[in-house]
Amino acid sequence: MKRVLGLSMLVAGLVAGMLGAAPAAQAATIDVHPGQSIQAAINHAKPGDTIVVHPGVYHESVVVTVNHLTLRGAGASGAGTVMMPAQSSNKCLKGGAGICVFGDKHGPRVGTTVEGFEFKGYSQFGLVGFGAKDLTVQRNVAMNTGDYGITCFGCTGLRYLYNTASGAGEAGFYIGDTANADASVIGNSSFGNLFGFFFRDSNMGTAIGNHAHGNCMGFALLNTNAPNNVHGWTLMNNDVNQNDKACPGGGEGPPISGVGIGILGASNNHIQRNTVWANQPGGATAFSGGIVLFDTTKSDKGSTPNHNVVTGNVLYRNKKFDINDDGSGHGNTFARNKCHTSNPGGRCH
Repeated sequence: MKRVLGLSMLVAGLVAGMLGAAPAAQAATIDVHPGQSIQAAINHAKPGDTIVVHPGVYHESVVVTVNHLTLRGAGASGAGTVMMPAQSSNKCLKGGAGICVFGDKHGPRVGTTVEGFEFKGYSQFGLVGFGAKDLTVQRNVAMNTGDYGITCFGCTGLRYLYNTASGAGEAGFYIGDTANADASVIGNSSFGNLFGFFFRDSNMGTAIGNHAHGNCMGFALLNTNAPNNVHGWTLMNNDVNQNDKACPGGGEGPPISGVGIGILGASNNHIQRNTVWANQPGGATAFSGGIVLFDTTKSDKGSTPNHNVVTGNVLYRNKKFDINDDGSGHGNTFARNKCHTSNPGGRCH
């Protein structure tokens, strides 16, 4: 299951240091029109400024270099603001991503907001953060953006709000390698990816009112042998259905298909009041079901899933089971789940 890019190894060097400068007293609005450069506008911006990117297609890859900056597109659709790869670029992972929000040797990149963009066709990411603090990504679309749609490594105070991601080889939405993400993942839609929502080696966050469908796995909370043990997440009121795409195993990872919510070696999380239905394998898979608890000690040198609370969920038409617990963990609580099948029995009420 180790499909995450080696770029995450850079995070540790990016998150240390002082916080960024406070917003300028008099913020400016900078307009960018088709044929003009978003990066040039960023280079001229000061903390607190807003860059308004008007409707059109922009073949760019840009890096945010100032704190407390807002990038505002004209809407995440073909009639709004579309970002696509440039023919060549030395910016943002050499053109591999649309927008990069990176901390540096001085500390995190603080207070960035990105809203109203459609990212299309990038080879690695739609938007990616490394060592960012208080990053808000809202009402954007990432389509067919290589490995990841919207992603952050080593980011705290993170907010993913009302975005859509599809066609990523790894994850539509990803949060990785963070001791205290303090993340809010609200109202997003993720489909046609390997993982719809992937929280790997990251702690502390809420995922509320999201929709995951047509992925190989809708939600994944994965603990590997990294320092963080994936705890403190609340998944609530999400609609997780028909995640029946088949993804073959790669490297040490097993094949995956037909999983709604995977608690993969993660502990001390709350999975409550979600609707999880018709998650059925569309191909070979190591495990399947509506809500799955799985030991990652062998596949990822991780751990067993312990002390998770699974309560008040509605599950139906999942295969092989609505709730599938491999029995490796201890202290897990199952209560008031409305479902028909479980392994072992007694998980449905």
